[in-house]
Amino acid sequence: MGADIVWQLTNFALQLLTYATGLFASGGVLFLLLFSRVTAAERARIAWAVLVLAVIGLAVAALVIPVRVGYLNAGGIDGMFDPFLLEMLAFSPVGVGVLLRVLGFALIVLVIWRHPLGAWVSGTGALLVIASLTVTGHAGVYDALIGRSLIAIHLVGAAYWLGALWPLLLIVRAGEHARAGAILERFGVIAMFLVGALVLAGVVLSVLLLGSLAALWQTAYGITLMIKLALVAVLLLLAALNRFRLVPGLIAGDGQAAGALRGAIALEIVLALLILLTTAILTTYFSPFG
Repeated sequence: MGADIVWQLTNFALQLLTYATGLFASGGVLFLLLFSRVTAAERARIAWAVLVLAVIGLAVAALVIPVRVGYLNAGGIDGMFDPFLLEMLAFSPVGVGVLLRVLGFALIVLVIWRHPLGAWVSGTGALLVIASLTVTGHAGVYDALIGRSLIAIHLVGAAYWLGALWPLLLIVRAGEHARAGAILERFGVIAMFLVGALVLAGVVLSVLLLGSLAALWQTAYGITLMIKLALVAVLLLLAALNRFRLVPGLIAGDGQAAGALRGAIALEIVLALLILLTTAILTTYFSPFG
């Protein structure tokens, strides 16, 4: 395997980890802030998971610029430390994104680990992490203000949705159906607005970037985007099943609904990871501009 392939794969892996740690950690913080009926034990487990994700996110952020420099040099490990390219990327949008992400993750770690500040400071950290993901990418190429505003809306909705999946699964498994049902009901009400905004922003952004319907099947970017959209459609169908059938059954005390809900949420987590994988492929290997 050539050095260029190794650097490409490493860069892709960091991109995937950036999305995964950023969205799941920030979404976990939003969940802790928005849902008060979580037990102390559940809150501790969710906070611990967010802390681990934030620490991994910090490590990934520290590697982004050196790995990108190594990728540009297409050489050995020494290529990661080219001082000219390191400085150039540090003062580029890539460097701004890394700085915002480090600050955001650091606030999350600080609040969860030591509790020296109010819990809402971790919310600021979550928003900084989300903002860091808007600085680079194809959206800013189209129009800095419009593109990044749309991707910010898209990412807030994605963080809320994806970051809540594991906590919701944990709560449903606790067996307190009435409490779990109330939390899921509240999650669904908020999701109607945030996930609706996510979908709308994603559709508008796709139209702006592709330029024509034919680009969906005539370009590698469009084909990969259709795969992502298909995965999102399945995720939305599962969410609708949960919201309108399984959650009411859970509230009514139906044990079968609880089991089905656990399976549905677990499947949502798998689909979410596949969507992040597809997104990382889109942003690493393809461009809507040819």
